[in-house]
Amino acid sequence: MCSAISHDLPQGHALVVGINAYSGGISPLQSAVRDASAIAESLKTHHSFDVEVMLDEQAGAAAIAAHLEQRLPEKLDEESAFLFYFAGHGVARGDGSEGPKGFLIPHGAAPGAQDTWLSMDRVREALQALPCKHLLVILDCCFAGSFRWAATRAVVWDSGPLYQSQYERYLKGTAWQALTSASYDEKAMDVSPGRHDTRDLHGGEGHSPFAAALLKGLSGEADSARGSHEPDGILTATELYQYVFEELVPPDAPPNQTPGIWPLKPDNTGQFVFRNPTRPPKTEPDPPLDPENNPWLGLKAYSQGDAPLFFGRERVVEELIEWIVDPDDPRFVSVVGASGTGKSSVVKAGLLPRLLEPREEMAERVGKWKIVSTSRLSVDPSVQLDAAMAEFGEMPAGHRRLLFIDQFEELYTRSHDADKRTRFVQRLHDLVKDNPDLTIIVTLRSDFEPRAAGSEIIGELWARGRYLVPALTIEEFRDCIIGPAQVKAIYFEPDDLVDELLDEVMSMPGALPMLSFALSEMYHQAELRRRETGATDRAITQADHEATGGVVGALHRRASQLYDESDPKTQKTIRQVFLRMISQDGARLARRRIDLRELEMADKEENARVQAVVDRYVKARLLVIDGDEIEPAHDTLVVAWERLLNWLGDARSQRVMRAVWRAASEWDNNKRARGMLWNDNPILPIAAKREELNKLEREFVKASKKKKRRILFRNLFVLGAAASIILTVAGYAIDRALDAEWQRQTRDEVYLEILEVGDFFHVGDVITGDAEGGVVYPLDNGWWTLVNEQEGPFMLGRTYDNGRILAAGHEELIVSPNGSNFMRLAYYWLGGEMGEPIVFSSGHSEALQAYHPHYYYPMMEQMEAMDYRVGEIEELTPETLADIAVLVIGNAWHSFTENELMAVHDYVANGGGLMVAGLGWSWVEHGPLKDSGLTPAELLEIYPMNVLMQPFGLVWTEQPIFTTR
Repeated sequence: MCSAISHDLPQGHALVVGINAYSGGISPLQSAVRDASAIAESLKTHHSFDVEVMLDEQAGAAAIAAHLEQRLPEKLDEESAFLFYFAGHGVARGDGSEGPKGFLIPHGAAPGAQDTWLSMDRVREALQALPCKHLLVILDCCFAGSFRWAATRAVVWDSGPLYQSQYERYLKGTAWQALTSASYDEKAMDVSPGRHDTRDLHGGEGHSPFAAALLKGLSGEADSARGSHEPDGILTATELYQYVFEELVPPDAPPNQTPGIWPLKPDNTGQFVFRNPTRPPKTEPDPPLDPENNPWLGLKAYSQGDAPLFFGRERVVEELIEWIVDPDDPRFVSVVGASGTGKSSVVKAGLLPRLLEPREEMAERVGKWKIVSTSRLSVDPSVQLDAAMAEFGEMPAGHRRLLFIDQFEELYTRSHDADKRTRFVQRLHDLVKDNPDLTIIVTLRSDFEPRAAGSEIIGELWARGRYLVPALTIEEFRDCIIGPAQVKAIYFEPDDLVDELLDEVMSMPGALPMLSFALSEMYHQAELRRRETGATDRAITQADHEATGGVVGALHRRASQLYDESDPKTQKTIRQVFLRMISQDGARLARRRIDLRELEMADKEENARVQAVVDRYVKARLLVIDGDEIEPAHDTLVVAWERLLNWLGDARSQRVMRAVWRAASEWDNNKRARGMLWNDNPILPIAAKREELNKLEREFVKASKKKKRRILFRNLFVLGAAASIILTVAGYAIDRALDAEWQRQTRDEVYLEILEVGDFFHVGDVITGDAEGGVVYPLDNGWWTLVNEQEGPFMLGRTYDNGRILAAGHEELIVSPNGSNFMRLAYYWLGGEMGEPIVFSSGHSEALQAYHPHYYYPMMEQMEAMDYRVGEIEELTPETLADIAVLVIGNAWHSFTENELMAVHDYVANGGGLMVAGLGWSWVEHGPLKDSGLTPAELLEIYPMNVLMQPFGLVWTEQPIFTTR
């Protein structure tokens, strides 16, 4: 028995055509008439349609056209619903710019005589003239997809319960849709009618595959087609399509035919609706329009709990599932993409939920999984790995394990200990190799990929399991907009507002988070508009869009609004809070995750302001707190907020602050051991002047200054006691010592002030072309890094006894004219006053001369022009080094004698300045002993530069740093 149809459904009319009897060389069909008759009966009996049927000889081209073009316009009105069903042959010809031209083959058609066929263009034109608001075209013929309207678009699948407002909108809005049994197959198709047919695949028994699925769907089985919600008594055209698609397209085999569905008008805001004949309609109350029901997450990444709101990445998720479930595919999968491509969301809200709760047809193939995600990687990433592996515990039988590590780049941005990083990646490698039931997935920003891909430990695994997240297509962007709105029963007014948003983002790099944030802000603006006007709509309007400033403007507007509403003291606090959360890598900017302790200030009032700022920006979804850490919600906020970029331009470099915080944290974590304090670090006098020091940093700087004064006065006391016999001499010595210390601090201060203002130490600034630098590895904590942290140890500096050392990962740094500004600064810090001698050790520059003959002497000439005394020495002896200010040794490949090693050591210890450069990987791959059979480790052990520098606590590794590539 069919249920009563309520008065709110429009009156349905249908023209149903079925043709078996073809002749003249066109192969007859066996089930088209049976299909059309069954569809007509279903529409009449179960859905109360007024149906006219044309079968075989009744369905000539002229008869079909007359019905569409003459009878229907007189019969239908604006509130009518019309359905056109065709079962027969179809053909596609040509490969025009809008796809093949399609034809329906009527009764009486002749092969090759297109004037006897019925053009799909003619059918479209007839339908477009109809006055009805609801129309559905269903074509069950080969090449049915050729009926696609020009400039139409794909449909977002229904994914949730039917809300009352959606149902009303379906009925009130325009609903013109086409449902086809097969695609247009391929371009340049020229096939005689009746060949390669997608009908009658069951040998003539029963119905065609498409008609059989359609009849079952119309009987009520398509209600909640994908099983994502309880049946609601309403069948939409989209649900029919979903049901038919899943019936005809197997998940693990190529389909014989691929159904399609499209809207046929650009202002399509409704849905063609049927009633489920087996149950009464039951719509859900609309979700409240409050902040908790915002369909878009702004800059926040999607989590597993947000899966119902995650749209636009079906293609990527399906491909990743295929990788993960196939035992022959890689078990270490790196999901790589630029910032803003949604890597984390793809895994957390797309892949992982689908592995835990696969669709019914995929359940057996996907299998059962236990999934564990690590916490965000810290200074020692093995801590997070240990905790995650412990979570697996005893595994249920038949389950596979998946370990997920999000934001793998934090291995390089947060862990500064190379040994800890090496141990971590080695463990990942061993886990994959030794555990066939374990799969590891990591996400990584593509600008960090050379680090991981170049790893000797996991480089091979990385290459095999690399998945590059593709850019979203325009239809995927559309899904990101419309899908979440449908879930929360929200729509856009006017409908082309969606197209306007798409126009804004399609050419914008990293647009996805900005789009999500703009939509989130438009939702807030719509809430505000409804409260102010008393409106009851569920729309996001053009006015809401304009009020937020569009996709780019929304981010600026929200962040700046919170700033502008604050008093001057709070504005200063906002500036300092955000500057702490910026990571700068040359010209690239990214968010920086910090410990909440870093925002604890010594002043109680300032501390209260910091807390208020954090609360407001977290509530606005611009900052995110995760446990004891906080960060900007997305890199987009860092690179797109103009005010923040201006702050960064006006502020001094944040490198000093980063160094102070790291040292203060280590000091605090080591029970404030006195040995962790600074006393000889040249950063100390600069740090002491910084107003923005937090509580811990102030305590560290204060303790370090106290230690420095204690050491200085102790040394001066010893000096004074030794000279106490002649008081005047003693006083003179003390004055000289104090003066020397003052000059040394002044030199450090000048050096570091310039370092803060100008980034002379970005690797790309001093390495030209496609050159590769090398890694300089410190063996003790007396060294500090002079380049951006994300580039790793490329240049290091330290004091050693009374002298100073700069060590670089490429000889070009110390000879390139491009580095003259840096050179002048570096030599000044090392002790080279104007006019004092700077000496190049020519006896150990053979490789340097060979690789850079046009750099070496021009550089010396430049330095001479700057009033430096520049020379060369053949031997390194106490005598030749006695009166020089700076010694330069560039990538020596000939061994040093014991006497030379001792001479250099004593020279530095007694106050000399040493600049050295090396390339460990170059020595291993190109050095004179490369074919000796020695391992890389054995070669590095005898690398002359490593032999020279190991007593100073430094070596070069075989790892290269790629700079401008």
